Amino acid sequence: MKIELTRLDWGLEIIGLAGVISMITISLINYQNLPEIIPIHFNALGEPDGYSDKAVLWIVVACALGLYILLTILQNYPHKFNYLIDITKENGERQYRNAILMIRTIKTVITINFLYLTYATIQVSIGKLSGLGTYSLAIFLVTILGSISLFGYRSYKLS
Repeated sequence: MKIELTRLDWGLEIIGLAGVISMITISLINYQNLPEIIPIHFNALGEPDGYSDKAVLWIVVACALGLYILLTILQNYPHKFNYLIDITKENGERQYRNAILMIRTIKTVITINFLYLTYATIQVSIGKLSGLGTYSLAIFLVTILGSISLFGYRSYKLS
């Protein structure tokens, strides 16, 4: 079954791709100006509490890029997903469209969160910020879990 992209789909794809490109770009631009040791871990309050070589920044970028690519591939196989309800001929297209939109939304949310993490790590490293911010972990969890919950609820409503 071929699911056509909507304006929302295209918008999320553009935002996600822009996030990945921005993350790579700010890392490339700032890498040489970073101190040799940068924060690589932040506690629940967003304060740095673990440090390592600045090359670790590329691991964060690689993880974000890897997730982006993996989720982009995954969204092409909605018939392989696990669903909360039985898929029938009557609800299949609606359920597949919802599932693809969920993956696309999660991909975009993860990308934007990784972009912020990369940006904030660079800013903390050069002394322009003191941490990620008190609510950064909460925002990450709410956006990810909220997206999953919203699309799970939509799945029931679309059955």
